[in-house]
Amino acid sequence: MTRQRAGSILSGISAAGFLGTALLHSTGYDSVTRLAEQAPAELRAMAPALWLVFSFDLVVLGLIVAVFAIRPSSVGRIVLVLAALCPLSAAVLQLRFFGFIPPTAILLAVGGLTLIAAAVLPRAASHRPGGSR
Repeated sequence: MTRQRAGSILSGISAAGFLGTALLHSTGYDSVTRLAEQAPAELRAMAPALWLVFSFDLVVLGLIVAVFAIRPSSVGRIVLVLAALCPLSAAVLQLRFFGFIPPTAILLAVGGLTLIAAAVLPRAASHRPGGSR
């Protein structure tokens, strides 16, 4: 199996991880909405909206990662590293504000797998004027 193929497979699994995490996260919407009813008026609408925005962001990133899994390109490694920043930064924020909770492990796994996929993909070919060495 080539590095390109292995990287594409790992990217596909990573994309599924983003989408699955988004789906799992969205199931908490009703709970967050109920909890937000006890919050100050300014937060009542904001908390549920932010909850859904995070799920939507994970879906968009999952679709972007899926595109690079299906159609690898020379910028795939960079895009995967940037995509990994979303779940990894969310995990760091969870650790900071809540301590370790089970969703933290999911976010760390998705971010870590995405970084591994980026590392496995072959580097882009060097484009030098006058040929390459």
